[in-house]
Amino acid sequence: MKTVATGILEGCFGCHMSLLDLHEEILDVLGAVEIVYSPIIDTKDFDHADIGILDGAVATEDNEETAKKFREKCDCLIALGTCSSYGGIPGMRNLFDLQDVLTSVYGDKIPSSDEIPKHLPEVKSLDQVVKVDYKIP
Repeated sequence: MKTVATGILEGCFGCHMSLLDLHEEILDVLGAVEIVYSPIIDTKDFDHADIGILDGAVATEDNEETAKKFREKCDCLIALGTCSSYGGIPGMRNLFDLQDVLTSVYGDKIPSSDEIPKHLPEVKSLDQVVKVDYKIP
C-alpha cells in the first residue's frame, strides 16, 4: 500500500476540497493508499511518504520550508492545481510591490509578529523552489 502526504501552501484550499468532492469514490482511494499526513486528518508530522501532494503557491517563508520538507520526505512530489503549478491567483501579487500590496490591504497598521509567516519578495510556483515530479494544474 502506497503512503500519501498532502499539504497546502498559499491558496484557497480548493484543490484539497476537490479531493473530498470525490464523495463515495473517496472510499476506493482510501482503500488503495494510507494517508500519513494531511490537513484534513489530525496529523502533526510525518517521517516519509511514497507520494507527496502540495497545492498552493510558495508565498511565505513557511510555505518554502513546507515545500522543502515535502521534497525531502516524499519519493514523488506532485504539484496539484494552478497555484502550485504556475503561481495561480496568489502569483498575481508579483504584479505589484509587496509593500504596496500590504499597505493597500492593511493601511498603516500592517500586522507584525514572529507568529505571522514572513512574505517572500515574490510568489513562486512549487517547481521554482523544489524538484517537482508531476504537475496536475
